[in-house]
Amino acid sequence: MNEGMMDLLGVGVGLAVALWLLRALWRWLRAPRNLPVIGGEALLYQDEEGAPFLLNEAWGVGARPDHIVREGRDVIVVENKGRDKGPYASDWAQARFGALAARGAGFPVNKVRWVNGKRRVTRTIPKDDAALFETIRPQYEQVVALRNGEPVHFRPEARKCRSCYLRDSCNRRAA
Repeated sequence: MNEGMMDLLGVGVGLAVALWLLRALWRWLRAPRNLPVIGGEALLYQDEEGAPFLLNEAWGVGARPDHIVREGRDVIVVENKGRDKGPYASDWAQARFGALAARGAGFPVNKVRWVNGKRRVTRTIPKDDAALFETIRPQYEQVVALRNGEPVHFRPEARKCRSCYLRDSCNRRAA
């Protein structure tokens, strides 16, 4: 090989290494980060083996909240989300279902929290179970209707259907 070919080969290898490093840096920058500290003293973490399904028999509501923590006098149901967007109304409904179920299991929940990789948002919820139930009544009635095979009005979206727990029994799913 002559000197010109060696120089060209060296430039090609150097360029390939530079592109590989840029790709690695791009992946590192885009990689999901650990969720921020959810805060508080852990009362219940659902990642624990055998973490319970919580049930409020009086209201017919059951849920498996991601976490329940105590911060001073506050007991908080925490919903962890790994996505960048939100919180959505459905996230708050899920947290409120978890709060009502946790109250039925003896946790005096007074706040709900939504956490993702960048933010943490906390809201106070009604102290009275009846008032809390009223905030989630439409979603509760929709779930009951679905379970009973009754028609419900909704617009399926693939991104939501993929993570819905009713996906296997739904005949209108988009994914």
